[in-house]
Amino acid sequence: MFKFSKKILLAALSLAALATTMISCNSAQEQKNSIVLGTHPEFPPYEFIDEKGQVAGFDIDIAEKIAAMMGKKLIIKQMNFDALILALKSKKIDFLMSGMSITQDRMKEIAMVPYNGEKITEMQLIFWGKVPAGVQSIDDLKSHVVAAQTGTIQESILHHYDDVHHKSLDGIMDLVMDLKYGKSIAALVQPGIGNELKHKYGEIASIPLPLTPENQVLGDGIGIDKNNPEMIAHIESIIETLKENGELEKLQQKWFHEVE
Repeated sequence: MFKFSKKILLAALSLAALATTMISCNSAQEQKNSIVLGTHPEFPPYEFIDEKGQVAGFDIDIAEKIAAMMGKKLIIKQMNFDALILALKSKKIDFLMSGMSITQDRMKEIAMVPYNGEKITEMQLIFWGKVPAGVQSIDDLKSHVVAAQTGTIQESILHHYDDVHHKSLDGIMDLVMDLKYGKSIAALVQPGIGNELKHKYGEIASIPLPLTPENQVLGDGIGIDKNNPEMIAHIESIIETLKENGELEKLQQKWFHEVE
């Protein structure tokens, strides 16, 4: 009886080991056939949560095309904006897209493939209702609270103004609500985002904030690990193809000229 039970136990253990091996193989195969995007979906129209609870937007459409042209399934990981670069460098994601501006500081840490936008030499200070009387520049906002999105170039720019009280918030809609309810007098955003918000909300007004050369932005970039030259070259090639065949321009028209 004991020998019989021992045989059954050994058989069970063998089956369990086989099942574990099969699961590991399937997991490895799934990983090989997929590509992981890191994003912070609170930056419309680049990325946001739609009415169906799905991540959507300009960046997501491009990421889908990148995955398809690589013959891979796109997996989207949502995380805080300021965690994206660390996640990329620690290989938790394969690439990142989150309306991220190409800056000198970021290019020291990761590779960035340009895909949208032009050089930005100024940002926008946006206000709810109207620009307060007497305010012509950020220097007129001393002792007032000005907000920016966490982890962005706008947040770092605000740190250069010691007399302005800084506030960091997670997403663009958080900035809008903060302005609307008078918790901040202004918010600092990219010009493209400022223009979209003015289009969507008639109550938003703005003034420009010129940038110093070291803070100027070189467009939007797809973040990739510097130690992955094959991925960099592949995505550069895909973006070039999307430009040449007109697909990129179609998506720009869809998301930046037809926003409700």
